[in-house]
Amino acid sequence: MLDSSGNRVINLDSHGNRDPRKNGESADGLAIKQGAGSGNVVTGARLWNNADDGFDSWDFLTPIRVEDSVAWGNGFDRWGFPGWEGDGNGFKLGRGTADHVVNNSIAFDNAVGGFIDNGNPGSLRLENNTAWANGGSGFVFDRSTSTLNRNLSVADGAGVDLGSSGGSGNSWDLRDGWSDADLVSTSASDIKGPRAADGSIPATDFLRPRGHAGLGADLGEDDGGGGPAPVRHEAEHAPATCDGAIDADHPGYSGSGFCNTDNATGVAARFTVDADSPVTAALVIGYANGGSGGRPAEAVVNGSTTGSIPFAATGAWEVWATTTITVRLDPGGNTVRLVATGSDGLPNIDYLELSPGEA
Repeated sequence: MLDSSGNRVINLDSHGNRDPRKNGESADGLAIKQGAGSGNVVTGARLWNNADDGFDSWDFLTPIRVEDSVAWGNGFDRWGFPGWEGDGNGFKLGRGTADHVVNNSIAFDNAVGGFIDNGNPGSLRLENNTAWANGGSGFVFDRSTSTLNRNLSVADGAGVDLGSSGGSGNSWDLRDGWSDADLVSTSASDIKGPRAADGSIPATDFLRPRGHAGLGADLGEDDGGGGPAPVRHEAEHAPATCDGAIDADHPGYSGSGFCNTDNATGVAARFTVDADSPVTAALVIGYANGGSGGRPAEAVVNGSTTGSIPFAATGAWEVWATTTITVRLDPGGNTVRLVATGSDGLPNIDYLELSPGEA
């Protein structure tokens, strides 16, 4: 792939790719390789039974965003090639230096790894992903300085290998001993089935953890325990308001735009979040901060400050990340304000997503 920017790969199914010439080494489900270009996004891909990896970004030197995607069964010799060389990872995110982002995606039953940096020394971000039953480690980020938040690893052949990478709220941060019994379902039949009418991956409880809302990937319509599904509030849609402008000049956001506040202390992005009953909920905020430092803010719910948010730099305005706060919501409409505490204002705010927890 040569230099190319602003591409969106949506609802791709890619499977059974093979390359006899190299004994399986270079046939991936989706390869975005050996180039550069900002704003490339992969959404809703299913990548399975390919000779090499599910997704491969070898030597692509600009951040790619991957979300709501699934890779399975990659790296096995299904064709009887001599001297088999298929790598067998779900999502391979290197080499080359690029701060790739992977959100809400699943890697399972791959021959080797689930999600790996593959020698990429950058600062990647992986949030709300699930690795299950891979032959090796579910997450290998030992040669990067990556941030991993709220990811889930269960029944992989080896433990996670993070090196200097860090993060919080992952399954390995919470406790040891995760097993299939902790999952709502280990049946992959739905996720492998026909796509929905809109082309999206079928809704499923596959690999969703019991009793841990907001942990791992969520491709279902409910949380397996009777609770509501996460609800996304886009910053550009009323009743949300923005002390600034709704812009669309930095690709990679969801919806049709994002909130770009004025550069001033006290400016805010406001959302109205409904709750049926008193509930403790995780609020996931999508944002981009291409500045050199953090753009701190306070979260104010119904007039009360509930916590601070550092909004760390993401490396570029086209690199979108998420951060999560936990708040208490009242029945009915709740006003949630993100209020800048520094003179640079807020980062660009894409959305606020409600992931209900326990009341």
